[in-house]
Amino acid sequence: MARLIVNAIAEDTIAAPSNALESYIVVSVTDSNGVAVTGLTAGNFAVGSAIVGPGGSVSHITSVSSGGSVTGVYILRIAPLAGQTWKSGVYIWSVRVTSGANAGQTLCSTLMD
Repeated sequence: MARLIVNAIAEDTIAAPSNALESYIVVSVTDSNGVAVTGLTAGNFAVGSAIVGPGGSVSHITSVSSGGSVTGVYILRIAPLAGQTWKSGVYIWSVRVTSGANAGQTLCSTLMD
């Protein structure tokens, strides 16, 4: 197993307290030599909701897409569980990426306001 280098930044953009619109986590994935890891799909990512706003729900990935012209960058769209809404407060997510036998993880956060 080799290490993947994973960096992530979360932003609530259109997600806000009392709605269930998607929030975003932008993830950069490189191998241990700094080479972009391409071709990843939703099945390669897992998101954990370590901390949620008070009364909030855990989150799940709704889709994954390319992050633009830089290879190895992905946009994870996330949402609260069905029937739930975002709550005010800090959300801290763990992001795990696997590609074959290779894996890596990181943390990111956003203030849902």
